[in-house]
Amino acid sequence: MTRKVIVGGFASSESHMKSVLNTLSENLDEEIYGITFINAIRNPELAEKFVHDAHVLTHSAGMFAIRDTSPRTITAVAPPLPTAPLSLVKRAGKSGVGLMASSLISQDRRLSVRDVGVATARAFLEHPVGHVRSIGDIAVFNAIDAAIAAKEAGVRTRLAFMDQDKFFQPTPQDTQRAHQFGISVLRLKGHHDEFLINPYETYVELEARHWADHVDDIPLQATA
Repeated sequence: MTRKVIVGGFASSESHMKSVLNTLSENLDEEIYGITFINAIRNPELAEKFVHDAHVLTHSAGMFAIRDTSPRTITAVAPPLPTAPLSLVKRAGKSGVGLMASSLISQDRRLSVRDVGVATARAFLEHPVGHVRSIGDIAVFNAIDAAIAAKEAGVRTRLAFMDQDKFFQPTPQDTQRAHQFGISVLRLKGHHDEFLINPYETYVELEARHWADHVDDIPLQATA
């Protein structure tokens, strides 16, 4: 059986990665492996070892962290698109506000949103230099280009953007370009960090979708 690997996004923490992996492993009844963003960018050989010939799901900048590696497939959830560094900072604030508003839905979600926020802040503070240095690279990273390059290297790749993501949204031109190269572009319901808050539900939604080349008609939130 091909291994399944999760690659965390910017400021992903060891503790929360373990929580996500445990949730997926218990519900899917199989071992799921994972590596955080900072470990992947600091140890490219380790990252390659983790993802080689595996089914890989990346969250956010996790796609950047495994560029030039050799997985069997890549499903990139909420991956980066070119964005000015200052805009990334502004969007982080908007994303936080949106998440807090969504946490009013239930006590369970409120606790999950809190846990993600605390884990992210802790991971950033544990490795501030490495994270800050990566912001410039993330700002110019283009998931469309990366998906095309991966496919040309023989790695089956698809992109999934969240309909309430305040960070990254593809333009019609982005989507059309992806389609020209046979890259599937999906839109899922939820916020940028939805996979961290509801990993199993997001995973199930992804697995229920075809790898076919299409875009679902889910309204997107504008980013600025």
